[in-house]
Amino acid sequence: MTYSQARLRILPSVRCLFDKLVQIKVEGVAPHKPVELRSKLVDDKGVVFRASARYKADAAGLVDVCRSPSLGGSYRGVEPMGLFWSMAPDTPHSKLQKKTVLSPAVVEFEALNGETGERLATASNERGCMTEGMKRIPLQEGRLRGVLFIPPGKGPFPGIMDLYIFGGGLTEPRASLLAGYRTGDWHPIYFSRWYHGVIDVSFSVWDLSDDPTSGENRASLIPIERASCQFLFAVSEDDHNWNSAFFAKHAAAILRNHGKESFQVVSYPKAGHLLDVPHMPYCPTGFHALVGSVVSFGGEPKAHSEAQLDLWERVQAFFKSHLQQKSSF
Repeated sequence: MTYSQARLRILPSVRCLFDKLVQIKVEGVAPHKPVELRSKLVDDKGVVFRASARYKADAAGLVDVCRSPSLGGSYRGVEPMGLFWSMAPDTPHSKLQKKTVLSPAVVEFEALNGETGERLATASNERGCMTEGMKRIPLQEGRLRGVLFIPPGKGPFPGIMDLYIFGGGLTEPRASLLAGYRTGDWHPIYFSRWYHGVIDVSFSVWDLSDDPTSGENRASLIPIERASCQFLFAVSEDDHNWNSAFFAKHAAAILRNHGKESFQVVSYPKAGHLLDVPHMPYCPTGFHALVGSVVSFGGEPKAHSEAQLDLWERVQAFFKSHLQQKSSF
């Protein structure tokens, strides 16, 4: 068996949704020989992201990324989606930008002879954010901008509003992915994304040290004790932008002091600031408009990736449970 018989496969399909796991296999290489795998993605702003990992083929001339350990490169060990979450930008301090969900993100792969560097095989994975039949409707009212995602099927459906933004403008992958999610008897969701052209609706304090419960700072507190809804607080314990653990504990204490147990707190010890959809490349640093310089977002790549996957599953379970209970459709 020679390297010329090599084949690179993406299973179960070369097309999938962005949050789905795929199996990457290299078949038909010489037994026990080194193979290097590389991944590459160009985001919507033209920034190139890359990762690589070195493997050793088994006795059958197979490298299965879901089973075979990486021996070095962008990550080590058995990491089925390592070639995705470990991708780093050619341009420093860049986060992968997927501003439009009308087209998929295309990840290109190549397998190389680990001894000579010769290219053996190539493949690509198209990772979309919209399910078939979903409608994407841009919305505008004055300076407000948004997008409404309507899943296929007969409505009405329960709805969620997502206020997540990064770097100004709309960021649509999370909204569109959740809009198409369904399991059991849970209806898919209307999902809209909003931002204001002048006012940043996200928290705008970096490394806040003042006590928000004291003096004039109390005016900034959100009176969550008045809320009748359920809360899911996600804490990145290595968040270098917000003191996430402090604020989550404070919010939980307020609710508990008012006789409410309508919350969950989930903590991720080595996760950084930017928890995104699963398999999104880890972003350690970026330009922060508030402070006018590059800042560290914290976290460790592998742990941060695991946190994104775990939180995504928890968010889906949270909405399934509480939207279904409240729904009167």
